[in-house]
Amino acid sequence: MSESFAYCDYIANQISNALFEDASKETGLLRWVTKPKLDLHPEKGYMLSTKKTVNVLDINGKNYLVTVEEV
Repeated sequence: MSESFAYCDYIANQISNALFEDASKETGLLRWVTKPKLDLHPEKGYMLSTKKTVNVLDINGKNYLVTVEEV
């Protein structure tokens, strides 16, 4: 069986950085963007999966959750 790497970290970082760039502009449509968050066990803190999430707030106050996960 061949193992392959999942690039969830890289992809989530690229998305977060691009969205953060928009939020940094005065004319951007976004207010804030988080760095990617890990999918961790809520109590013990160990990694559950390679899934990453990015929270985004737009200029109208709507929240978004961008998810990158291996399928």
